[in-house]
Amino acid sequence: MSDRGRAPDFIPTPSQDDALRTYAEFLGSTDERAVLIIRGAAGTGKSRLIGEFASHARTRGFIPVLAAPTGRAARILGERAAPAGASTIHRLIYSFDELEEEAGDSEQPVFHYRLKASDDPGNLVFLIDEASMIGDQKVESTNLRFGSGRLLLDLLAFAFWAHPGGKRKVVLIGDHCQLPPIDSDASPALDAGYLRSKHHCIVADVQLVDIVRQQRNSSIIATASRLRGMIEQRLLHTLKWEESGQLRVIGTAPAFEAVLKQSWSDRVPPHIVCFTNTRVRDWNSWTRNLLGRPPQDPSVGDKLLVIQNHGGSGLLNGDFADINRVGPRVTRSVKGVDLHFREVEVRYTGPLGEQVWTGQLLENSLLSPERSLTDAENHARWILFKMDHPGLKVGTVEFVSAVLADPWWNCLCVKYGYATTCHKAQGGEWDEVFVDPETSSRGRSRSVEMLRWLYTVITRAKKRLTILAPPVWSAGEGLLREVAPAVEGSVMPGSVGGKSPQTLEGLVLSALADRGWPAPQLSNHSYLLRFLWNDRSFKGRLDVRYKSDGQPSEVTWDGAMIPQPTISLREMQARWWLSQSSQTPEGVAAGITQVLDRFRAAAPVEKLSMRVQFEQYAFRLAVIDESDLSAGAAVVRVTFNGSGQTTSLLRVDVPEQLSERLGRLIQKGASNE
Repeated sequence: MSDRGRAPDFIPTPSQDDALRTYAEFLGSTDERAVLIIRGAAGTGKSRLIGEFASHARTRGFIPVLAAPTGRAARILGERAAPAGASTIHRLIYSFDELEEEAGDSEQPVFHYRLKASDDPGNLVFLIDEASMIGDQKVESTNLRFGSGRLLLDLLAFAFWAHPGGKRKVVLIGDHCQLPPIDSDASPALDAGYLRSKHHCIVADVQLVDIVRQQRNSSIIATASRLRGMIEQRLLHTLKWEESGQLRVIGTAPAFEAVLKQSWSDRVPPHIVCFTNTRVRDWNSWTRNLLGRPPQDPSVGDKLLVIQNHGGSGLLNGDFADINRVGPRVTRSVKGVDLHFREVEVRYTGPLGEQVWTGQLLENSLLSPERSLTDAENHARWILFKMDHPGLKVGTVEFVSAVLADPWWNCLCVKYGYATTCHKAQGGEWDEVFVDPETSSRGRSRSVEMLRWLYTVITRAKKRLTILAPPVWSAGEGLLREVAPAVEGSVMPGSVGGKSPQTLEGLVLSALADRGWPAPQLSNHSYLLRFLWNDRSFKGRLDVRYKSDGQPSEVTWDGAMIPQPTISLREMQARWWLSQSSQTPEGVAAGITQVLDRFRAAAPVEKLSMRVQFEQYAFRLAVIDESDLSAGAAVVRVTFNGSGQTTSLLRVDVPEQLSERLGRLIQKGASNE
């Protein structure tokens, strides 16, 4: 690449120079569906290179288009490399003004924002940052999707469709050592082989390996580079931490809290990144308590994290917003599920700078340990919409118009945003970051996945990083046993193949053994256990997906040569709850202990077993009929205040077979209050 278009103060590293030469050749090619992958770890100058790519594209007659997967990542990209700004991929390729209903047999329809008509000039080069976050698995978790539900597929379709002749180019830039998209084992957008085989692209790729001069004295980058080497070479023998002015290692939670308090600036807390959603919830509650916020009520000034793409505001899953105004709670009950709404005004930074949106916020997920709304809550939202629009017929123009306009259906789904998981923090960076890697023993296992988590979270900090009791590995320790990968959000103990009844895999294996099935092969993926049979008499696959706390969320079977195993999601949920504790932990207020004691005494009368899980100012109570596990578990969530008085009872998931007995149990448990 010639110096024409290059900034005069830019002195490229050898690998940056290689990338620039490859990029110049790439722009001159006439290949259709041409993609260039630029992989680079932290500190190798990816952002500066994107700016150089944009400048050089203009000198070659191309129009550069810059985008990133999240709003925060797009803003950072714009600040560093694009004076004209950058867009989110969603804003770039989808039409937010039109909603279409997908054809299907489901009682609950799915709507999607369609792909935009790609009618811009043909000579565009798309410069896509943070490409490690771009997934290619269909998103199935909500009733509202974007395009096909596969972001990588839609991006390539938008870029190349109806523009043959090689005039359009796509450059995917990202860090191959970071966490892959949720439910994926690798980052497909940074995998040349995947793009060639699955999307028929002509792919060139370059890897940046040299640390730029400005980052060579950074101890954060030095630590990240050491982890990068361990990831690339799969070195798991030793992991230790060296403190410096930028990196602090804290051994105990009280000391961590003390340092965290000291680092607050003008009552603005630094960002906290956690391994599990349960720790995220706890740190959000801790932070709000120090800010003087009421435990159960969102308040003006609260920081929010969006957990579901929102068409009305343009906020995407993983974006942040702040509350400007908040109204009173409105509770709407649907088939035993209470949906708690508030009208809010939120402020956030969008593609056009600071923006404001006013509408309904759904409270249910604010302090939930789940990473998203429960299936019961999502279904209740749909039933609520049908109740509010009884005369509308699915599939009509009037129906789609009502979906677009209904304030309850178009509510903003959020959590508090003072603490997040690492996946939610990806694409963002903060001057100072505090890290709580608290996990189960499984999460601290030696694995490349755990190294990726540590690497990703460390590179969220620009100036200082403080980490609480990080994992330390010694040579020879634990290398004689098979180690399960760490999966962010999972608190499920045990190792792959373990048959302890306390692990989800052990529960599934027990259920299979009860039916006389042979032992399967077992593999663990992100939030997914896969059981395989592949011999002459048994061929098939059983997939069990699970939530952040290890609870099964979906059971699917794929196999034509043998009958489907009669293992349902309800049964696995019942088995999982039975593996949990039935005891009340120490330190619980006397009033709550008395309530639980009454429930515990009444459960045997109804021939039910009881289990309980505690949260911040709440507990989940599950009852199971052990003589009929196929009925599942009936789950209610009870909230209480600091004085130990119960404030609400929400039926989270109540199977019809258990509904009547649960009702009697609640009456008995609530008596004498």
